[in-house]
Amino acid sequence: MARLTLSVPAGTDNNVTMVAQQELVVIFEAALAVLVADGASPTQAHVTTANNAYTNVKAVWTGAVVVDYDRASITNSGLIDQAMRALTAQMKNVR
Repeated sequence: MARLTLSVPAGTDNNVTMVAQQELVVIFEAALAVLVADGASPTQAHVTTANNAYTNVKAVWTGAVVVDYDRASITNSGLIDQAMRALTAQMKNVR
């Protein structure tokens, strides 16, 4: 499943942040897939690679708002706009 994750901490360039985070998520997903393929006996190198990738992704997400969606299901910007409006409305109710 293709994923696009966008996390935008205050004061950052949204486009640069989105691309950087997409790359971190792809790296983590690849490392996790290698661990799954290893089965019951993953190598220490594979575990370390996955852990480092996860640590990088987690560090980016800390204190940020994360929006994640399945690009295979969301096929046009109108659906994204609609979902973001609904999310924003829900977030306003939380305050």
